[in-house]
Amino acid sequence: MSLLGEVVRAHPWRAGLAAALLGAHQGFEALVPVVVGAAIDDAVVPGDGDALVLWVGVLAALFVFLSSAYREGARAAERATETAAHELRMRLVRRVVDPRGGGEAGLLPGQLLSVATADVDAAAGVIPGLAYGAGVVVALTAGTVVLLTTSLTLGLTVLVGLPLVVWSGGRLGALLSRRAAGQQAEAADAAGVAADLVTGLRVLQGIGAADAGAERYRVASQSSLRATLSAARAEIALGSVAVLVGGVAVAGVAYVGARLALDGRLSLGEMIAAAGVTQFMVGPLTRLAWVGGLLARARASAARLAEVLTAPPAVPAPAAPVAATFDEPVRVTVHPRAGTDSPAAAMAAAKSDR
Repeated sequence: MSLLGEVVRAHPWRAGLAAALLGAHQGFEALVPVVVGAAIDDAVVPGDGDALVLWVGVLAALFVFLSSAYREGARAAERATETAAHELRMRLVRRVVDPRGGGEAGLLPGQLLSVATADVDAAAGVIPGLAYGAGVVVALTAGTVVLLTTSLTLGLTVLVGLPLVVWSGGRLGALLSRRAAGQQAEAADAAGVAADLVTGLRVLQGIGAADAGAERYRVASQSSLRATLSAARAEIALGSVAVLVGGVAVAGVAYVGARLALDGRLSLGEMIAAAGVTQFMVGPLTRLAWVGGLLARARASAARLAEVLTAPPAVPAPAAPVAATFDEPVRVTVHPRAGTDSPAAAMAAAKSDR
């Protein structure tokens, strides 16, 4: 986690801007059903044309802001992610080519390549994970506040269901993190075996061991495939649970809202607003699984990166600087070339040859 903290702290402005804009986008998007419900109560039901024009203008301005906020927030998140990935990759390269050695940490070239590509990209994904995660938090908070304002009963219904969603997402996120770590390790091993075999292909063919080498890669590839499928199943399970719980929450809120509307405790506009906000909250609940997957992969890849970056040097530096000493003064003797009588003449002849 310390490496991920360094990644975020290295880009505070862009990461913060992305989180703020994406959070604002989600917060104001929760107001869209509220505006629609208010337009129905204030303009459609009484048949007021001027009020309808006013509410349509408010809705248009709201969508202009939503479009701009999402575009700029996503752009800031993407730029921060790519910049962070480049910086991590450069740190990794500097450690591997350090003259003191030890940066390879016993890894094959293919494994190092996997760390420098897949793991670096996954670790840099902590920035969009946090930025979009902020949007999810703001969306769920704004939706709950709107429902509480509309009806205390509806708001309490959502507040009861949200802890279940967060708990199930956290449990499955931990499972996905373990699966992702295993999948990335197996993929790096397969890449390392492949690079090793390509490098020594002629030697293997010369000693008649090409079939054994191919079998070794086949075993590593199958192991990587099993780990990838396991991680994919965990990610699918996380998304399925999020959608299922979100759907149950929507159905529950819709039922409670319909009962309140039939009892006359909610107007038509308020009922539409409550249904719209509830439907809107399905999106953040679904994205919660995606954000959890990003952060799980980032944690697993950061651990692999940290192993290389913190590997001790193979040749440690001396405790104290060692100065070169000579027992006798160093003498330089210039031997004359054939055909010259003195060292000065030899030097002059050497200059003339240049």
